[in-house]
Amino acid sequence: MDFDKEIAQDLAYTAAGGYVEGFKVVLNKLVDITRWATEHELVVESSGKYYRAFYRNGATEAQDESPFEYNEGTVGFKEVHPEEKSITIYK
Repeated sequence: MDFDKEIAQDLAYTAAGGYVEGFKVVLNKLVDITRWATEHELVVESSGKYYRAFYRNGATEAQDESPFEYNEGTVGFKEVHPEEKSITIYK
């Protein structure tokens, strides 16, 4: 599904649990750090459907890169489905 670039950027700047234009941000998670940028996973929900996209943000003030900066007008989000998993941890 294609989202308007401005809405996608607003979603990227919203913490999990926040709302933008009828979308709830379910996950906005840092997944990797490179020398020049941080990489994030963004999952949003609307009308019972979930959508995911990945974006980059400049890692320092010298790297002026904003989320979805290089997209033209729209940003492609892929429909995803939540899957519950249990994990074992050791203390």
